[in-house]
Amino acid sequence: MRYVGYLLGGVAGAASACYAVVYLYRWEWNRAVFCLLLFLIVEILIATTVLLGRISRLEQRLSDADNRTEEARRRLEQVDGDSGKARFRWLDAADARARDDTHHVFVPVLLAAGIVLSGVAWVIQRIARLTSNPVSTGMLARRLAALNAPDEDAPGVETQLEDRPAVAPVRRVRAVTMVVAALLAVFLIALVVDRLADATESRSERLPESVASTVVFRVISREDRAIAREVAAHELWEGCRSSTGARPEYAALARLDADVWVGVVRPALGAHDMMRLRGCLLDAGAFHARAEIVGEGQVPPKP
Repeated sequence: MRYVGYLLGGVAGAASACYAVVYLYRWEWNRAVFCLLLFLIVEILIATTVLLGRISRLEQRLSDADNRTEEARRRLEQVDGDSGKARFRWLDAADARARDDTHHVFVPVLLAAGIVLSGVAWVIQRIARLTSNPVSTGMLARRLAALNAPDEDAPGVETQLEDRPAVAPVRRVRAVTMVVAALLAVFLIALVVDRLADATESRSERLPESVASTVVFRVISREDRAIAREVAAHELWEGCRSSTGARPEYAALARLDADVWVGVVRPALGAHDMMRLRGCLLDAGAFHARAEIVGEGQVPPKP
């Protein structure tokens, strides 16, 4: 489930970043800012999820370590408690004083028991040597084969640390692949940045052979009053006209219908400025109103 969340977050972040680039290319700044904010929120959520997951795993490890430590402490306390008990009470000083006439027999009894046990062990060894033969030895070897260490060449057996080389061998194919991928990524990033800069920079361009450029748009507003929609239309036009650098006296606005307006800019705008004007009208808002592009074009010169 965690990986599904990462996948969805990555898709949402990539989509918001792509739309931000598209809106920047179209000069729709408000929408681009919204997409970038969404991208930032998605990245923060993903980073927070990763951090919380790692913190949870660290807490689990600490809890397991505490449990193991507590178990070891209990066992040590149990061993200490058992070791505190008198194994040989007759060696205790109080008991020795009470039975001063009996503790001196311990050493002779211990020596005699050692001699007897040594004799028994010698007898057992002689019997085992007489009964031992190659057949029984082979049977015992087969039974003990399961306890042998695995072969180093056997599949699934890891190489020991001391058998590994101090320096890992150079994987040339992998290194070359990583270098090529890094160079390709740098090239693609540079290309995207160059294209985005070329699309968004204001620079001189070849003007069309037209007298003027026109943009027809409809004002969509929640206001019922006609005066409010008219003020909104003028506010939208003046705000977007200034993005093209056209002076007010050369950028007239006229009404075509109840909510349909036409803006005329003289001299004619180039393709880049027309895209900027169209994007601004689609993106801007004034007095709870927005513009919908109906059409655009160039006014040809008089014949």
